[in-house]
Amino acid sequence: MSIGWAVAMTQPNAEGKVVLNLERQGYETFLPKFREVVEVDGRRCSRSGVLFSRYVFVHLCDAWHSIMGTIGVNALIKNGERPAVVERSVVDELKARTGADGFIDLSKPVVVRKAGDAVSVVGGPFYGFKGIYQGMTAHEREIVLLDMLGRKVRVELESELVA
Repeated sequence: MSIGWAVAMTQPNAEGKVVLNLERQGYETFLPKFREVVEVDGRRCSRSGVLFSRYVFVHLCDAWHSIMGTIGVNALIKNGERPAVVERSVVDELKARTGADGFIDLSKPVVVRKAGDAVSVVGGPFYGFKGIYQGMTAHEREIVLLDMLGRKVRVELESELVA
């Protein structure tokens, strides 16, 4: 049975090793990475890194105790005696922003919505409509339930068209 996404705290600079070790044990992991251009001594250089230093998202099932003995893991973030669960929408939003190269696009602000939130359409053919947020597709499109002429209509919209 799936518990959901949790967060493992790693030893310093051991995120890649933890991902490898957890995946060998059959866990699904997610390690958000970024790439940016910085100026060093007057020259522009590309730099990449881990978005949340020392933290790795891990999808848990009932048998999660083996994570604690995984090489490179310092702790599992908990809520009491059980792992603290991260809202699925947070991980889904980060995954949707991850390109084929494995890096997150940091050019757009992260907006975390959860199912049931009230939203407005701010552009496109449905401009001005109010709706209820339903989730996000894997292609960075928002799923919104709009009330049109007394009927609920499910539409997929580009993220920048929903506020």
